Amino acid sequence: MKTQFNLKLLSALATAVTVSLVSGLFSYLFLEEKIRVRDFSFGYEFTIGLIINLAVLLILILPFSNIADSIAGKTKSLFQKPFISLVLYCGVGTISEFVYSLFTFSLLTIQTQIIYTISLSIVFLFFVKLFQCVQKL
Repeated sequence: MKTQFNLKLLSALATAVTVSLVSGLFSYLFLEEKIRVRDFSFGYEFTIGLIINLAVLLILILPFSNIADSIAGKTKSLFQKPFISLVLYCGVGTISEFVYSLFTFSLLTIQTQIIYTISLSIVFLFFVKLFQCVQKL
């Protein structure tokens, strides 16, 4: 159980760094030149994105993923398990976004942020499965 939690912590860190790097590069290279002059450096955008992503992953997605994994572990079919895990992690992202919006009082922007949080939880699922495969080697 302790190795599973360490694996999820490592996955949360890898997810936060990867998503922050991709979103920071995307906004720094493509969006800023078309919209306005660059206000912040890439390092600043990466750091702020990393802090927010780590907070969402560690406080919201990590505890909900334990519940999703326990539900997915009850399925008997080997072919249904990946599909059920994917659907459950989409639910984890949705629930996490609703809780995040309630605590930050940003209910008006929930439609734009929900895709980001669902993709964050799916990338987290990818890293969990990747590190589980590496651990089995």
